[in-house]
Amino acid sequence: MNLYLGNMALASIVKRASVAPMDGGEPTGWLASPWLDLVFIANIFWPLLLLPALRVGETTAVSFWQVYFVTLPHRWLTLALVALDPDRRAGSPVWIGMALLLPALLLFVVWSAAGSLICLAMIDFVWNAWHFGSQHAGISRAYSIRCGDGHSSFERWGIRLLVVYALGRPVEWITGWVSMDSNLGMVLGGTDWVVMSVGMTLLAANLIKMRQPGRAAKLCHLASLVTLYCCLVAAVHWGWTHALVPLLTASALMHASEYIAFVGVYINKRSDRGGEGPVRAVAFHLLGWLMTFITVMGCIGWLMELSPSSAATWGALNLWAAFVHYGLDGIIWKLRQPSIRAVLSTPRTLQG
Repeated sequence: MNLYLGNMALASIVKRASVAPMDGGEPTGWLASPWLDLVFIANIFWPLLLLPALRVGETTAVSFWQVYFVTLPHRWLTLALVALDPDRRAGSPVWIGMALLLPALLLFVVWSAAGSLICLAMIDFVWNAWHFGSQHAGISRAYSIRCGDGHSSFERWGIRLLVVYALGRPVEWITGWVSMDSNLGMVLGGTDWVVMSVGMTLLAANLIKMRQPGRAAKLCHLASLVTLYCCLVAAVHWGWTHALVPLLTASALMHASEYIAFVGVYINKRSDRGGEGPVRAVAFHLLGWLMTFITVMGCIGWLMELSPSSAATWGALNLWAAFVHYGLDGIIWKLRQPSIRAVLSTPRTLQG
């Protein structure tokens, strides 16, 4: 039902979006362009991942490309951006230094003491879930600024609640620990309905404003986001086990591609805005640079994990990059900063 309602809303929004003005008249609300936003930020095609899973129960091929050529590069992209762009380092050298050094120190201490980093898996899981929620809420806020909408604490915390809860809910499916406590199962069953209701309320509140100029872009993103995470909660609630892996894959794909696209939009704007720096040279060859970066990082990750001798070292480096990515994103992306708000001005065609 959530998938049906969400996609019906999305179809209506896309129809309106197809005739949205892009010539500087009324605000369009898009961060880049309709097709870029719909495919890479709103990820409207994520339901296609359910088709092979419902037939054969697995998404091995999709997961391979998602892990190595989307999720892995998006983490390292943050480090590349901070290295290339002085504007993203300005005003926060101490915090950035701590974000780089503290995870390295933590990994070194744990590895030296335990000989393994498995004990950090829970920290990574919890921090990653919060990071997902914060990023999606931030992108929704960016769309709000683009369409002239006001700040909504309910929307920000509602998205965070939905995303974090939805990502945490499959833990019961993986471990089975809830099935051993019927009372806890009943509580979580009721909480599922509350959280899904929050998601539907967020969507309904924005659908009411659908006729406002520039609203289509935000609605597309929110409809896709709410539908995905409500479906994830529903899959655990009703035991749709074949849908869980593709839905989790879709959530990781949406998060990573959303981030890569937003960073791409930002770098594109830096070609003629903000301070000097290597990022300006990158901006003039953005698509080529991004494709090269994604391909190189994906191949490095794949090849490193093929060798048992390098897999452990690469795993530690990738975990360090993940922690740094979580930390830096909270430091460098502040929508109230003028250099970030410039990203939300009139869309431009991405450079080749």
